[in-house]
Amino acid sequence: MKKNSICPFFKIGTFQSVILAFIFLMLVSTQTGYSQSKLLNKLIAKVAKKAGAANTVSISSLTDVSPTVGIESNIYPVELGTISQSFFEGWKTGGDIVSISLFSKTNNSFVKIDGTVTIDGQPVNYMVAGSYGLITAPNRAPRKVEITTSTGQKSSFTIEPSKKQVKILSINGQKENIKLDLSKDVVIELENTGLSANDLLKVNIAINQVSIKSLYNVCYIKNAATLTIPAAAFRNINIKPAGSAVYNYKKSFIGVAIETTEAASAVSGSFPSLTYTRAYSDGKLITVSEEPNLNTGLEAKGKDNLKDGEMSYEFNKPNAFSSRPISMLKKIGMLSFSIAGKTFFETSVITQERNIEKGEAQTSKTTTITFPQQTNEVWDGVTAKMFPQLTAIVQAELNAEVLPVDAVQKTAAYKDIESYSRAEVNTASDFHRGYGKTKFLEAVPAGKGLGINGPNERMLNEAKVDALMNVSLTLELHQDGDFGVLVPTLTFELIGKTNGKETETKYYTGTITGRGVPCAEIGLTVEYSSASSTDMKGRNDKKVYNTVGVITPEKLDNLVRRSDILTEFAKALKEIKGKEIANTDYEVVWSLQK
Repeated sequence: MKKNSICPFFKIGTFQSVILAFIFLMLVSTQTGYSQSKLLNKLIAKVAKKAGAANTVSISSLTDVSPTVGIESNIYPVELGTISQSFFEGWKTGGDIVSISLFSKTNNSFVKIDGTVTIDGQPVNYMVAGSYGLITAPNRAPRKVEITTSTGQKSSFTIEPSKKQVKILSINGQKENIKLDLSKDVVIELENTGLSANDLLKVNIAINQVSIKSLYNVCYIKNAATLTIPAAAFRNINIKPAGSAVYNYKKSFIGVAIETTEAASAVSGSFPSLTYTRAYSDGKLITVSEEPNLNTGLEAKGKDNLKDGEMSYEFNKPNAFSSRPISMLKKIGMLSFSIAGKTFFETSVITQERNIEKGEAQTSKTTTITFPQQTNEVWDGVTAKMFPQLTAIVQAELNAEVLPVDAVQKTAAYKDIESYSRAEVNTASDFHRGYGKTKFLEAVPAGKGLGINGPNERMLNEAKVDALMNVSLTLELHQDGDFGVLVPTLTFELIGKTNGKETETKYYTGTITGRGVPCAEIGLTVEYSSASSTDMKGRNDKKVYNTVGVITPEKLDNLVRRSDILTEFAKALKEIKGKEIANTDYEVVWSLQK
């Protein structure tokens, strides 16, 4: 047994269910020590189905529906006992799965059809979170999918099983009773049908986390008769850091799959066109003699005393499955650069005391901090100063070109999701502004696409960039002694292209924050009021520490701590880059796809 910071996700064949991952994490985060059993899996599936219903809507119209469809052949054996099997009826070793997930196009809801979903006339079971699935015996024939609502609205299309197939002949020369040391390279001998040298194969492995077994991606690798899976790939399995959890490789399994994206045929009804994923997989049960030491990602973290006080940073790089090496980073597009904050803050604290002579007394302390409202032009001036300096640091450290600020906003993919951006405001209580034409995107519906069909991937491709950069500067009002202060926090991320069909990658994420600079022009008052059961006169007094004054652009620049933020940003980026270069896993894992 080992302990590590990992977050499980579900794989149903080759199709990842995001909502099941979330539900699963909630369920197992407090569970330890349970033995793997069908009863436990069924119990978790039952609870997950109830939890998944919270964000699911039942509809009788297909107008707002976006489907994700897949078919996988030669599914893994029944005796593997993964949690995914508990969501399907009649699991068949070597059988086929057809899965259909339905999302709303306009909000973040999963969709359940008020009506029927059939495959070749056979009703398909509804599982959870807008997902339908059917397991059948192996069948190379096309499948006709029909969706019919209670109002008579219909859609139908035809999908076909994969024509490309793989078969594992041996692993490290072993055909049965396979024992593997995953701290070393693993060699898989294959036989395949219909594959080319450019096809990418997906390798996955079964892992038990708090005694719940799931399949996790190991790597993608170019097709060949013999695959050498480096130890680095097993160190960088697609397990995302989260809470600390016990995991092991007891009764494990290694699989190899070929996935392709195809256009459905005979499409009619509500969906004008539709693409689907088809896959064929093969695998072997294995015994793991030596487990890998998982890379849960890199971290650069520190604290410095700079010109205007303390400032801290924390930058991260996910493991090599979820993060590309910086050698792949040549062009960067600006997705968003924004500034936001509160210009009014009020908090009240109530204390209650009991005294023999005075009885009960209740005191309320109310603190009010007010920052003078600035014009749009002033806030825009802050980002206008910071943007070119920050991008210059990015270009110098990462040896990559940052494209003009509107390069991404010109794409059709961006225009398709632009309406899901946060509204710009500037009031006496808060403000939010985007630099140039950038906007802060939030809550983009899954119905707009996932993975390689998602908006991020489309923007990356249409803008011809390798990464999308998000930067936000948030300013919060706090009290520091006799002064109100503006506490700055800069967040940063570089989003890369998808790994395989589903997994979003990020080059780096980071946060920089610092102490606020005391300012006499920020209004600060503290007011006390109290009353007791014996003395109804009570207390009512106000202390005015500072009143709202005029803040010049120069003073605002100092309060925002632009110079210190950029100094810390440059240091953090250099440090996380250095840690990546020192870790050779990133280049090794991604070279498998070349």
